[in-house]
Amino acid sequence: MVKYDSLYPSYIKIINQTYHIFYFILDIRVKYQNPNIYDTYPKINDHIELPNENLRFTIYYNIPIIPSTGNLTIYQYDENNDMVLKQLISGQDQNHCKINNNTISINVLSSIFHKVNATFGTFGIKVNMNFVKSQITQEPLLGISEGLWNFTACKFFFY
Repeated sequence: MVKYDSLYPSYIKIINQTYHIFYFILDIRVKYQNPNIYDTYPKINDHIELPNENLRFTIYYNIPIIPSTGNLTIYQYDENNDMVLKQLISGQDQNHCKINNNTISINVLSSIFHKVNATFGTFGIKVNMNFVKSQITQEPLLGISEGLWNFTACKFFFY
């Protein structure tokens, strides 16, 4: 009997033995170019509403993780499509990063959105390799390349 789980950790189970096989699946994880990440908040090309007092970005891994020395970079695209650095966070920064088993939540400074032009701005997030490590093997995990995880922030005005 073969069991296959395509959403979370990739494995094939044959009878009563489990074999871990490293392979890439053409599913949601391919969009992050990282088989260890199955989701994020905000999602790629998502729209988030401002103001948002307790904004946290979240990365969902399919294995347990621990903090490491790599960085997460938040940048904004300006009118010339150049990237402007907004916030740089180390994986070991306990003031901004909270890990719960296979999830890391990043507390974002509200000031990074202060120059959102008129009603919206486009932002990107880059996650360096070694931002987190596998809790099981202590090996650094791949990140998310620059230009993949982009989103727009929209200001809503109340009258």
